Amino acid sequence: MNLFRNLKITHQFLIVFGILIIGFAAVGMIYKQVLDIDQEGTSLLEQTHAFDTLVNSAARDVSAMNAAEIGFKLTGDLQYVENFEALNGKVQQKVYNLGRQAPDEKAQSLVVQMQQGVDAYTSNFNELVDLSEMLGLSQDKGLHGEMRA
Repeated sequence: MNLFRNLKITHQFLIVFGILIIGFAAVGMIYKQVLDIDQEGTSLLEQTHAFDTLVNSAARDVSAMNAAEIGFKLTGDLQYVENFEALNGKVQQKVYNLGRQAPDEKAQSLVVQMQQGVDAYTSNFNELVDLSEMLGLSQDKGLHGEMRA
């Protein structure tokens, strides 16, 4: 500290000013890093939100497919089959988009499982429709109609 006191006041002022400038520069660099980290976190949050929204939308459409299936089972009305097929197209597109947006391998694996589940569900529903049409959707059609004739 004696060395600092032995310097002229102008030199002391320059040293203090230099330390102050270095301090401000360090604070500025740290602040920029914080902003970069915050921006990256915001970007990841937005991606996660978009992925979550798409998952929820696909889940709602699968629930609507289930409602169409139940409607068909209860009434035998082919309008429910058309609704099911339209919803299936939406779900297939959403699952494809989920696969493209999956943030990591685990999410990608879950999307593949979801695709397999939707494919199996669609296949089983189509078999149900085919068998129902073969049996007869009304008393006058299919095997029911032949038995009554």
